Amino acid sequence: MNYIIIKKGLGVVCMVTLLVVAIACSHDNSGDNSQSLQSVKSGQVKNTASNEVRRLSEVFVLETKELESLANEFTTSATLDNLKALKEQWLKTLKVWKQLELYNVGAIEDSFIHFEINRWPTNPSLIEEKIAEENVINESLIASSGSSSKGISAMEYLLFYPSDETALLSKYTVETNHTGRTLYLKALAENLVLKAEKLASDWKQNEEVFIANLSGGLDDSQNQLANAMIGLLEEMIIKKIGNPLGDAKVESLEAHYSHNSAVIVQEHLIVLERCYLGDFVEGQKGLGFEDFLIEIQRSDIDSAIKNQFAVCKQKMQGMTQPFEVQIEGNPLQMAELKDELTKLHTLLKTDMASAIGIVLTIGDSDGD
Repeated sequence: MNYIIIKKGLGVVCMVTLLVVAIACSHDNSGDNSQSLQSVKSGQVKNTASNEVRRLSEVFVLETKELESLANEFTTSATLDNLKALKEQWLKTLKVWKQLELYNVGAIEDSFIHFEINRWPTNPSLIEEKIAEENVINESLIASSGSSSKGISAMEYLLFYPSDETALLSKYTVETNHTGRTLYLKALAENLVLKAEKLASDWKQNEEVFIANLSGGLDDSQNQLANAMIGLLEEMIIKKIGNPLGDAKVESLEAHYSHNSAVIVQEHLIVLERCYLGDFVEGQKGLGFEDFLIEIQRSDIDSAIKNQFAVCKQKMQGMTQPFEVQIEGNPLQMAELKDELTKLHTLLKTDMASAIGIVLTIGDSDGD
């Protein structure tokens, strides 16, 4: 069986032919078996699109609306209790987003709306400049601003820096530009709702097209899902753990203002396993990559992947401190987690991809 690796951004297409072991090559893709494979593939894509992506999109809208409501309440009454409630809702919104973030596929990817919702790292200097210099601060200003000064990460900066809540609250009550800061926070929340609603609407509009796109090749929906999983794992290993470990700097971590960098990796791991298994509806077994591997008689790969997910989850559960504390004092657990995630990445990118016949799209972060 073959798979193709396409190098994004460099215009180079490298055809790599792999000799797969006899058990993978022995199955016949013609006749009834071919129809069975197509049925599993079709069921997997439909299950993921309808029971996972649509659901997460709708939940994300609800969470952003609650975030906006609490932001409005804080704007009206900037108390410590209202600040804490707003921060708690921001975290709920972040958790949903970090699962939904996996599904930047199809028409959604082409729209670049994910960058509008969450661009990391955010640009504090630009945010402060807008707060200090803009005469009119509203949603229209946010909509016209670059992605590094809006979205979830921008809200994190405004809600968690400085870390002392008394000092933070004074920025919204007595310090210079406190009115502009409050209005900017409110406008960010309003813009986030609009983007969440557009994302959900765009997915609903294109869902059937995504489900029907089973022709094979780069744009095939199963292929896109596999690449999304592999790409997110690469980002976790390199940008969210590896680079910060190498720099030994808290500032290199995503969500370092709120000390939620480990939470982000946890949510990514949750959604990756769900996407692999296809178990999106509680109490029901759905079709996923697991079922496709079993259908082609590669239960050995399936078992290895599930075992590695269990190891990675165990490493996450064993984390005794946030990444922001570990990275400067005891980074060993982070390094061990990175090693186990790398093993999972290899299983998906090499073993699963070659068995299924995935066309791999590799970004510039792969080190080639």
